[in-house]
Amino acid sequence: MPSPFPGMDPYLENPSRWQGVHGLLITFLYGTLNQTLPDGFIAQMEERVYVLGEQKGFRPDVAVNRPLSLTPSGRVATLERPATLETDEPHRLRVEPYTVRERYLTIVSQAEPARVITTIEVLSPANKSTTVGRREYLQKQALALESESHLLEIDLLRGGRYILAPPEDLLRAECPTWDYLLCLHRARGAEFEYWPVHLTERLPRVAVPLTEGIPDVVLDMQDVLDRAYDFGGLARSISYAAEPEPPLLPAALEWATELLLTKNLR
Repeated sequence: MPSPFPGMDPYLENPSRWQGVHGLLITFLYGTLNQTLPDGFIAQMEERVYVLGEQKGFRPDVAVNRPLSLTPSGRVATLERPATLETDEPHRLRVEPYTVRERYLTIVSQAEPARVITTIEVLSPANKSTTVGRREYLQKQALALESESHLLEIDLLRGGRYILAPPEDLLRAECPTWDYLLCLHRARGAEFEYWPVHLTERLPRVAVPLTEGIPDVVLDMQDVLDRAYDFGGLARSISYAAEPEPPLLPAALEWATELLLTKNLR
C-alpha cells in the first residue's frame, strides 16, 4: 500500500519513527544503486558513530568574599564553628551516554575500492538539532567538499536547522521556500545542483555522478521512498487521524487534511 501523499510523507518525519525510516531509505538506496550502477562500480554502506547525552563538565561557583569580623581591639574575631549538618536526601538521576549510529552510502570503483567516488547522505534529526550530531556531520561534510569525491545530500526533514553544503542565504535568494531539499556538489567544482521540493510535489529524480567519461546514474527518489514505505509496512504503523510531528504550517495542514479526507484516512 503506497503512502497517501504524492511525495514525501510528513508523518515519516516524527523523530520517534525516523530511525527506522532512515534505515529503510538507506537500504533501498543501496539496493537501487547496485542494480543500476554500471559495471566496475559498487555502492557500499558506511556507518558514522558518535555519543549524545554525555555528562557535561562542571565549574565551581564564584567564590563569595566576606569581610573579616574585627574585635574592638582590631584583632580578627574568632567565629564559632557551626553544628555538624547532614544533607537532605537527594533525588537521583542517572544519565547514560547514548550512542548514535548513522548509516550513509559511498560509491567506489571496484578497481580502486579505497577511493570514494561519491558519498550519499540522508540527514537525521541529530544532524540538524544536536550540537554533537551537527558538529560530526559538518566535519564529514567539509572533508567531502575538500576531497576528490562528489557529495549528494538528501534532507527529507522539515524540522531542525539548515545544514546542507550550499550557503542558505544564496539558496533563499533564488528559491525562498521549500519543505525538502536535495543538493549535489560535484568534485572540484564551485557549483551546487539542487532540487527544492514542496509537500505537494513528488520527490525528484536526481543525478549521481561517477568518474569522468561515465554518464551520471539517475536516482528516482520517489520510487525509493515508495518501495521503502511499502516494504516497511509503514501504513500499518501510522495514525493519519492525528497531526504530523513536526507540525505543518496552516496552509500545508489544510491541504494535507483535505487529501487524507479524500482517501478516507481522516
